[in-house]
Amino acid sequence: MIQPFKMSMRFKLLALIFGVFGIVPSVEASNMEGGSISYTRLADSSYNIRLLLYEECGSLPINPFHPNSTSVWVYVRNKCGSTPVVAVLNRVVYPGVTVSYKCSDSLSACEGGLLKGTRYHVFEGNYRFPVFADSLCNEWYITYGQNSQTGLCCHVSNSTLTHNPLGGGSPGQMPFFLQSYLNNHVPNGNSSGELALTTTPYFCVNWPARFNVELGEPDGDSLVYALVPVLVGFQTPAFYQTGKSPIAPLLTVDGVHLNPHTGEVRFTSPISQMAAMVIERREYRNGILVGAINLSFKVLTSNNPNPAVNGFCNQQLDSIALVGCDSVVLPNGQTVVSSDFYYDSLTVLNGCDTLKVYEVQIGTPPTPGVIDGPIWALPGSSELYTIGNFSLGLTYEWEVIGGQAQPSVGPQTTISWGPAGMGTVRLNAYIDSFCVSSSQMNVDISGGVGVAEQHLPQPIWSPNPANNSLNIEKFEGLHAVRLCDAQGKLLQSWAVREESLVLDVSRFPAGMYHLGFETERGVRFEKLVILR
Repeated sequence: MIQPFKMSMRFKLLALIFGVFGIVPSVEASNMEGGSISYTRLADSSYNIRLLLYEECGSLPINPFHPNSTSVWVYVRNKCGSTPVVAVLNRVVYPGVTVSYKCSDSLSACEGGLLKGTRYHVFEGNYRFPVFADSLCNEWYITYGQNSQTGLCCHVSNSTLTHNPLGGGSPGQMPFFLQSYLNNHVPNGNSSGELALTTTPYFCVNWPARFNVELGEPDGDSLVYALVPVLVGFQTPAFYQTGKSPIAPLLTVDGVHLNPHTGEVRFTSPISQMAAMVIERREYRNGILVGAINLSFKVLTSNNPNPAVNGFCNQQLDSIALVGCDSVVLPNGQTVVSSDFYYDSLTVLNGCDTLKVYEVQIGTPPTPGVIDGPIWALPGSSELYTIGNFSLGLTYEWEVIGGQAQPSVGPQTTISWGPAGMGTVRLNAYIDSFCVSSSQMNVDISGGVGVAEQHLPQPIWSPNPANNSLNIEKFEGLHAVRLCDAQGKLLQSWAVREESLVLDVSRFPAGMYHLGFETERGVRFEKLVILR
């Protein structure tokens, strides 16, 4: 199976150092373009917190972040309303590291050149979270800002945001606030994995932009991605200009498309513009939200060939047509999977690759999931369905006709069935947004609530309570008898061919059961008690 994202050794190292980082006050600073907070569980309630910050090289000094800061701090508080506590993080990457350009041979401002550039800074530290009896108090927010309540200057110079609801700032100097969530109440806690920019988020006008910020999920949890508001303070979103929003942060040809399963972003910009974008990745384990991390960053589009004026679109971009699960292995080791025109210069991790050195491979769809669960259910009942051959690295999605699945994503779900009829359970397995396989199970929702049982013949049977056997008298249209447990799970079925039938129930333990009389017109259920 072809992996949709394979990093070279250089970028594997980059992924290891991308983490959770904090920020400290200072005399001078450069314009900050965003960042993210992530965490890794060490043992018990001890965690390593990492702060990743992006700096715009060559920008004017702006308080309070200084690119030479050796330590910063983040704030920790829980859902019970605890007072924010400072956790100090120390620099682990010095100096800042330049983020690669997708397609340019020119030097960026980070390297002494004219081209607009971005570099990242990493801070890291350990913190032991207190443990409380109240589960809500073990759900934590980790934040980074000028203080525990407000953001840091400056998120992005752009036309997307109007003003700061907390006061101060402007669209050109909008404070930003980083926030992540940890549910430390679940068994074994949680490690968040990482989100980071592997290339600069600068794109050319009228060229399809495509990039992915995912760097790995260590616990095998189900992931869901969403575009969320820019924060300027704790739980405080910025105000957006008319016509702009978190899911429409910039003007595009047909909208900003975020794949909820992979985190891949696609859009085409018709004009030169600048905007703030925030991607949130939520982790679910057995239907429970165990963590959420955000990556905040600036998006810039340009058609200017002049490096001194946001110019980075002066080179010929090559393209490759891929269909379905076809893939291309690039010279840097990255594997790309697509279903339409794929512009490598907008997604490649390091530089402009040459078409002639590509190796084209044909990928295979993921292995369909095997659905384990009952094929018959009572109307209104709830049944557990699981994946019999669950594979790490795939995203699974449940679709149900005739009922509702909670959760809809993950290795298992509980389906609440509706009225009598035929139901369908469909399980989709994703490698990425285009490469998908499915499996399906039909479920017979019979009898009980919603069935007009008065129109079905009244069966004659005895005894009730029963001990070892039941006597059934056949009536017109009766062709089978079912024995189900109290939850509606089918235990045994007997075909009716004679005028009378004796059922052996001696192997079933004492308790309440459902006895179903099956005809072409429907199934009538009677309650049966077995005593021992």
